[in-house]
Amino acid sequence: MCRGPMRSLSPAAQLDRTPSNHSRYITEGVWCFEREFDGQERCPLVRLIVFDWDETLTLSTFLPEDRGLRQRIGWCEWADYITEHNFQTPLVDGTATRVEKLRALFKDLAQDEVTDSRRFLAVLTRNNQGSIACLNLLLMAGLDEHFSAVWCMRPAPGRPNSVYRKPDGTWSAFNSPLDKVFDHKADVLHAMCKDPAAWFPQLAEGDEAAASVLRGLRPEGIVLVDDVRTNFQSSAPDKAKVLRYCKVARYDCVYREHGFKRDMGGIGAKDDSDYAILLDFVRQPWEYKALLKARCVERQFEGADDRPRVDLVVFDFDETLTLHTWMPSDRRCVTEIGFRLPEEKREHFVTYNFSSPYVSDDRVERLGVMLKELAAGADDADGRPVPRTLAILTRNEDGAVAVLNLLAMAGLDAHFSAIWALGSDAEAGAASGVYRQGSEWRAFELPGRSVDLEPTKVNVLRCVVENPQAWFPQLASDAGAAELEHIAGMPSLASIVLVDDEPANFRGEEGDDANVIVRQCEVTRYDDDNFRDQGLITHMGGLGAKTSEDYDELLAFVRRPWLCSEQPAGDAFFRELASTPSGVSEVALLRRHTEDELECESCSPMVSRKSRKALDFPDAES
Repeated sequence: MCRGPMRSLSPAAQLDRTPSNHSRYITEGVWCFEREFDGQERCPLVRLIVFDWDETLTLSTFLPEDRGLRQRIGWCEWADYITEHNFQTPLVDGTATRVEKLRALFKDLAQDEVTDSRRFLAVLTRNNQGSIACLNLLLMAGLDEHFSAVWCMRPAPGRPNSVYRKPDGTWSAFNSPLDKVFDHKADVLHAMCKDPAAWFPQLAEGDEAAASVLRGLRPEGIVLVDDVRTNFQSSAPDKAKVLRYCKVARYDCVYREHGFKRDMGGIGAKDDSDYAILLDFVRQPWEYKALLKARCVERQFEGADDRPRVDLVVFDFDETLTLHTWMPSDRRCVTEIGFRLPEEKREHFVTYNFSSPYVSDDRVERLGVMLKELAAGADDADGRPVPRTLAILTRNEDGAVAVLNLLAMAGLDAHFSAIWALGSDAEAGAASGVYRQGSEWRAFELPGRSVDLEPTKVNVLRCVVENPQAWFPQLASDAGAAELEHIAGMPSLASIVLVDDEPANFRGEEGDDANVIVRQCEVTRYDDDNFRDQGLITHMGGLGAKTSEDYDELLAFVRRPWLCSEQPAGDAFFRELASTPSGVSEVALLRRHTEDELECESCSPMVSRKSRKALDFPDAES
């Protein structure tokens, strides 16, 4: 690992970073996906893992103004400080640093003892500082050991566009044929398969290990790890696609002394499970294909033989009730219960959020019918009708009022009794909860809310069972108590069905196998190459979006969940990881401009808005 002198520097450079308005609020962690391709049933192994640089390997790229960094392999000044600001995360607590976790991840990816596989790792970037600068940062952090090449798609006159690791372990610069390929990462990866030696010069230097891995390379043997969704599908006429990819989450935050920064990223920067999920995906990508039908299951639990009835059905919002979530940019949608748009704009939002282009049925109508039947409940043992309560539990910075207003646009709000929004931005006026008293909706504050702790959905629902009045304030009134009498005495989590598109939301804290949602409905998840002419949209979902069978499936499950009982599957790929922040300012750093295509995305007529941040929706409001 390179450790250079920490000499002081007069106001050198300021880290510069790529502006972007693309859809970044997709998941809290990484999203991995395998597309359909010929020969998919043979489950071909992954041979090459290609990482983006900015906001994928780095949280964001901050570099000093020094020509040597860009031109001389091995440049090493202010190494600790630069490593800290580019790679280490202040957003995750623990004993191991993010650099240590990345190093362990790269080792497992490159030489996998579990699958006895050898893989190659490389970097494909548009960072405007060039391939040598990126390599030098890897060297400073001690992360270069398992990489074989770095290619930079951003032209830099007078500088080679690539570097590679020679068979003796040293690094050397070269020019890869980027100028002969359409300027898109998907096209570059396809070109790589046709002539690996042009991209890996070590093949011509007798590197037998490289030859054994890269000989006969095909597109399905490559995984691209990137934070920009448009990098997974080319805009060229032949529409080349990345067949296996991992989308890294983006976020906004106040970052060290740099202040508030938009579009930060980085594997494991906010969620330690990223490392394990990516490793599991590389080992068995065929397990990450689209799920096109809702899957309901009752896990084993104490008292299952008594067949307790379901009293509460809790829905996620994003990609469960919606296919993908777009919100109005008007902040009144966040703060005003009952906010309404003009009819044309309302229909626009309903279409993009709730209507499905994949089925012939009217999805909004079918959802309304299903929700009404769910809420109707069933007769108890004495033949008395017992209703069910429906609620929404979501993570959304814009809060519960924004979710309520979007539901109201589709006429679906009357079926729910409460909406709980974890992570709502109180400083922006976003309410964390709303509840329905008769036909009137009212805002309230969720109990135990803390900016330092975001509870799991399992823990929230356990609190609902233990103290329902804190989560359903209408229980304090006589009318509300009579209407919701059935949820006041729920004996356990078995009285609740959670409907969600994120498998992790059915689990509790790591190591607590007993703390799980025992009755669960996992909703459709898929990607769309060109959803309503908006280009590739990743991590889509929606109950009934792909098949109308979902509605009857969920209804039947809620009525008799014991018919879907099975043994619980173990958690395959979550493990405890941790990191520690560090740092005192030593050198002025600039955030470097990175992805050109981000600017292209910001010009899209529609900007996706997901669960934690407000974005514009120009088509609907122009």
